[in-house]
Amino acid sequence: MKIAIKRSISLILAALLVLSGLFFYDGKTKVSADHISFNKTSYGTANTADYGYVYTPDVEGTLPAVIFCHGLGGPKPDSYMDYVERWVNAGYLSPMILIMPEITHVGFDAYAVQSDVEWLGKVINRMDKGSFDTETTKVDKVSGYTISGYSMGGAAAMLGGARYSGKFVNVGGFSPAIFLHNPPNTDWINQYSCCNNGKYTNRADRHLVISSGNSGDEAQHFETVERSFTDFAKAAGFAKIEFDHGGHEMKLFAEEFFCFLYYTQHDAMPSQEVINAAMGSEAINIKKIVMPSGEVFEIEDPSGDTTPVINSISSSLRADYVKMGEKYTISVQATGENLKYQWEWHKEGESWANSQSDGNNTATISLEGKREIVYYRCKVSSGSKSTMSDEIVIRLYATEDDIDYGTETGIVQSKANGYWIFVRDGKYDKTYKGLAQATNGIWYYVSNGKIDRTFTGQIAPATNGRMYYVSKGKPTKSFDQKIAYCPSDGKYYYCSNGRVDRSFSGKIAHCTDGNWYYVKKGMIDKSYTGIAEATNGKLYYVKNGMLDRSFSGTVKYNGKNCKVVKGVVK
Repeated sequence: MKIAIKRSISLILAALLVLSGLFFYDGKTKVSADHISFNKTSYGTANTADYGYVYTPDVEGTLPAVIFCHGLGGPKPDSYMDYVERWVNAGYLSPMILIMPEITHVGFDAYAVQSDVEWLGKVINRMDKGSFDTETTKVDKVSGYTISGYSMGGAAAMLGGARYSGKFVNVGGFSPAIFLHNPPNTDWINQYSCCNNGKYTNRADRHLVISSGNSGDEAQHFETVERSFTDFAKAAGFAKIEFDHGGHEMKLFAEEFFCFLYYTQHDAMPSQEVINAAMGSEAINIKKIVMPSGEVFEIEDPSGDTTPVINSISSSLRADYVKMGEKYTISVQATGENLKYQWEWHKEGESWANSQSDGNNTATISLEGKREIVYYRCKVSSGSKSTMSDEIVIRLYATEDDIDYGTETGIVQSKANGYWIFVRDGKYDKTYKGLAQATNGIWYYVSNGKIDRTFTGQIAPATNGRMYYVSKGKPTKSFDQKIAYCPSDGKYYYCSNGRVDRSFSGKIAHCTDGNWYYVKKGMIDKSYTGIAEATNGKLYYVKNGMLDRSFSGTVKYNGKNCKVVKGVVK
């Protein structure tokens, strides 16, 4: 049975009371509480599989323990704790003991792939032994534990919930990155879930949830959640929540976490109104909820407004770096009716704030200040519906020296202006003169940190340790069996097919200065005087390494007397 639920609380209650069960909590009956603070402590040994943080509320009694697993990018414990403390003090949730393991150092497989999930066993052991208890606040060891997480931590929570099904009564996987180790037609789920060797708890008071956004960066997570739900969720008793959102980001993970915690405490999903109140300006609309019973709820908006569709967001920059004080424009393209635009921005480490450049789909911006990273996005609204664009990252710089190119050595396109520049070990290098390979695969001559096409008719060293003849800023193979000058060391070299050939020795070759010289090991040898063969097959007389056309006479060569006329052997 598919049922459309409107946002009005009264309509939700009226509609759902007719159903066989109450699936949405109205949010009116809140937990009464004075302001509650959470005390942060750490446990275990840093940089090991047994380390993390515990947040204990300053209340007395026995409280549920909730494990929250971070994504592969690392923990952000205080950020998520801020959400939880706000929700508890607003009365939406009852106090709990929040445990956030730091699993950064155990490795990808040990975190969310290997069936033993050793690190989680250590956390459970600590809970069982009362390691997280204080004099006044104890972990509830009778009612069962809760495990949840986002992204890679969502996969870890789902695996851990199956592996230790006798311990966890509540399991939540938020935008879980199962696809990274469970592509289609593999057996990760079957091996560790209820379908085969492992199983989730079958307690009547269990709460099992998988959730994700449904587009954009979340599309791959959505696909794997859909497949996982089809494979095992109904049998295991999972509920599935689909959010109308595309960003794989904190505000989505936080809302997924809120819905899950709400469900575990109230045995009902929060309405959209409750979510909006709890999440504030970061609230994301729920698209669909599928309950363990199989009933489907699709959320409708009584206003009739349609959600704007953002087609693109772009900037006038050739790259994502901008020089301080320079003006640039950013714009968003969207479709919908009566659209309104609100630009938001923040600096690295700060919160989003409205920009003064609002009201239009294009904003002109000029930033002054220190070198830093700035983020922009645009909220596009149509009536009561809105869509948030992806972020544009602007990196402010003073000079090219401020820009980081990682570990690159070679010619790259400048992130500031798009020009080709030379970098060494990721930093702009204005001292190098020579050949280097660009990221497009072509070799160029570089001078003063940039491609120099005026360098021609000479030899230059290259970053690969070799030397080449250069014509109009690029090496060429057409320069063959000839000698040219190398300004980097002031010497002349012999080239074969455009490359300095150190194996060439004992003959004379024509040079770009118009003369013929005797070559030894690829270089002019001015110590040689006598007859030598040239690259054209003829014999010439050489004096002090250079063909001497003023000389005529008889010279011994290979044991014979040879007649020389004006430098040429007759």
